[in-house]
Amino acid sequence: MSVIVELESQPAELVKSVNGAVGRSVSIFAEMGLKKEAAKDKNELKDALDELAGESGYTVTAEYTDALNGYAVTVPQSIVDDIAELDCVYAVYPNETLQIEDNENGSAASGQGGAGGSGSIGMADSRAYFNMEKLHGAGYTGKGVTVGILDTGIDYNHPDFAGVFSDKKPDGSSPSAEELKDGLFYGRNYINNGNGANDPMDDHGHGSHVSGTIAGQGKNTGGKSTLGIAPDVKLAMYKVINSQNSCQTADVVKGMEDAVNDGCEILSMSLGWSSATGADHATNLALNSLALQNEDVLFVLCAGNNGSASYTLWAPSTSPLALSVANAIIPSENRLLTVSVGGNTGKLRLIRDDWSSSVTVGGDITVDNLNGKMVLLPTVDGTALGTGTQAEFDAFFKDKTHDDYNGAMFVVERGQNFDDTVARLNALGIKGAITVINTEA
Repeated sequence: MSVIVELESQPAELVKSVNGAVGRSVSIFAEMGLKKEAAKDKNELKDALDELAGESGYTVTAEYTDALNGYAVTVPQSIVDDIAELDCVYAVYPNETLQIEDNENGSAASGQGGAGGSGSIGMADSRAYFNMEKLHGAGYTGKGVTVGILDTGIDYNHPDFAGVFSDKKPDGSSPSAEELKDGLFYGRNYINNGNGANDPMDDHGHGSHVSGTIAGQGKNTGGKSTLGIAPDVKLAMYKVINSQNSCQTADVVKGMEDAVNDGCEILSMSLGWSSATGADHATNLALNSLALQNEDVLFVLCAGNNGSASYTLWAPSTSPLALSVANAIIPSENRLLTVSVGGNTGKLRLIRDDWSSSVTVGGDITVDNLNGKMVLLPTVDGTALGTGTQAEFDAFFKDKTHDDYNGAMFVVERGQNFDDTVARLNALGIKGAITVINTEA
């Protein structure tokens, strides 16, 4: 059975970071003691495994020093509970195998919209939407930044990736001869697929798609080509996903640790555990540890493919220290709702274009639910826009049916705790949305 064993003694840098966050320092002597205790725990674990496993033996598949202090090991299942009871052991996590799920619009690796057809340059719509030409003109091209990508690998021979790799590690140090391939540092391979540990060649497609979105050079003249959002970045690929679109917890944790230690300033991880929507998955804990120790590193995670309902984020995107990014297919760009009240006009940004684009109400606010899509929640006396109090919801629904307002967006002024306002709406049995006007326009 494959498990991840976290030891009782935490990484010294993590202890220093946590103490530093609350204004306490750790002396150099205390730091030396922490490192000694961490090494002692590792030795005690190995001695215990020798005794517990006996002739069956065990295999260390990964060693961790920063994401956590511990190992990934393959052991007889019969001794897992005994390992968890050891004094030197803090926790034992299953080394889960994740089968990454397809989304409702096709495979997670389909690359829809990521590359254009023959003779065209992909990502044009995205570049226009984000006004990338203006950003690039201002010098924001990614130059000087290395992005570490944890994915299925990268087709480093593709013309659109010419020049995106370096002969140095992201931190500027020289790789060993074993870490280089064709004189370049492409990254690392954690999959037993016949390629070397220095060869993260993509055998699936998703990793190349993600890489093209980030750093495609738009140079391929013989087929599909993509110009990425940040074409001047350098890349390092950490292949943790196999050709069958699955990966293991232990490899993801090791990939994160290696990417940070190699010097990547940004980690991009388009993967996650759809069955783990809380914050205590092993990958979350590892990410938290690395983020606390490396405050200048940005961890960018996909939110998942399970829709927009509550508790659908995938671990490790549920980490409070990750930037979780969701993909939305919306039928409009930059639509504004104009709200006119008593001669005063303000604008709200719409997220869909099947709402009306304007609404005008008299001096005393009246309610126009815009075909069930939007509600300007009034105060109890109906003279102003409400803030989402219980009394305002009660007054509004006094003569109305709750079911008629499922799917509506309720617009309120700032003034109430947002979570309380959402809870009041949910208590009515209504699945909708809350928009809070935070400024005058």
